[in-house]
Amino acid sequence: DAAIHYGSPVWPGAVTHHLMDEDTVPVCSPGFERAQRIRKPADLGRVVLLHQSTRTDAWAEWFAAMEIEHSHPLRGPRFEQFGLIAQAAISGIGVALLPKILIEEELSSGKLSLLFEQSIRSASSYYIWVPETMVASPLTTSFTRWVIREAKVGASDYS
Repeated sequence: DAAIHYGSPVWPGAVTHHLMDEDTVPVCSPGFERAQRIRKPADLGRVVLLHQSTRTDAWAEWFAAMEIEHSHPLRGPRFEQFGLIAQAAISGIGVALLPKILIEEELSSGKLSLLFEQSIRSASSYYIWVPETMVASPLTTSFTRWVIREAKVGASDYS
């Protein structure tokens, strides 16, 4: 009846509603940060970078946005899920580039350190889409409104 989708707002045969954008930030365990003496963004050129397997260009985009040349931004282990990357970073394996909204608990508990305030906004966003055939459904309409409202409330918590 409806789906939450990360990507573009174009979905043939559906009505899409923007939920939120995604900002990614570099994080690692506090111990890794101290051991590697990470002080500035350029220091990330010499540490292990953790990657999300479906976002292979994320680190290259981050380095480009920071105007830092990095000869091997694709080097490092790849993980299928953000939760696995976060756990790898917590375990001290390397530095992860993660959506800030997904790691607020780890940041507030001190399990992960936000290395730099510089984030990059992903080209894609989160949307809820509803098939055109379901737009008039009271249940689907109610659910869609609830999801949109919750996304707005949640997004304001991370601003």
